[in-house]
Amino acid sequence: LEELDMKAVIAAANKAAGAYKPAG
Repeated sequence: LEELDMKAVIAAANKAAGAYKPAG
């Protein structure tokens, strides 16, 4: 994957993780 694609994938994964298990 290209850098931009990888960043988009990581951002989506972080959002999903945050929605599943909110920080705090």
